[in-house]
Amino acid sequence: MAPRGRTVVLADARGDLPAARLEAQEIARTLRTTAALGPDATTQALFAARPDDALHVAVHADVGATGGYLDLYDQPVSALEIGARGLGPSLVVLAACDSAIADADDVELATSLPTAFLASGSTQVVATLRPITDPGAREIIGQFYRRDGVGDPVRALARIQAALANSSNPDWASFAVFGRDNCRIKED
Repeated sequence: MAPRGRTVVLADARGDLPAARLEAQEIARTLRTTAALGPDATTQALFAARPDDALHVAVHADVGATGGYLDLYDQPVSALEIGARGLGPSLVVLAACDSAIADADDVELATSLPTAFLASGSTQVVATLRPITDPGAREIIGQFYRRDGVGDPVRALARIQAALANSSNPDWASFAVFGRDNCRIKED
């Protein structure tokens, strides 16, 4: 089911992702919401997302001793904390490097960010399988929202990846959708 609520947008928590900041501002304008940028990209802003919302996060992500985490302005937030707090917005878009990976010993990705969101009730999570560039991610994510990624993430991402497969954007294959209800039937 597509999110019915608002879209919560967090980006550029450390002030070193200028394309992510621009991307977030464009998304906020398009979806008529406000972006939490820089010092406003905090745990409080993250945990303000409700189950019927979409959540867009464009910050640094990495894997630590306890699994995946998002590096927000006030502190890192681990997949374990996301799972424990039950943060499960309907759609989550993690436009961050390595946001879908977990510790090398965690082959089932139990401590990955997508698993944490899905276990908390999210229906779908868009995340990355490897490092991405700030400009490349901005192009993909901008198209994602313009192509109704909130309403149909799988179809939108597939169309973007097909269009960019022979382009100079190195990040087109880095994004994947995790979750259920992955394909929507289009009525003619």
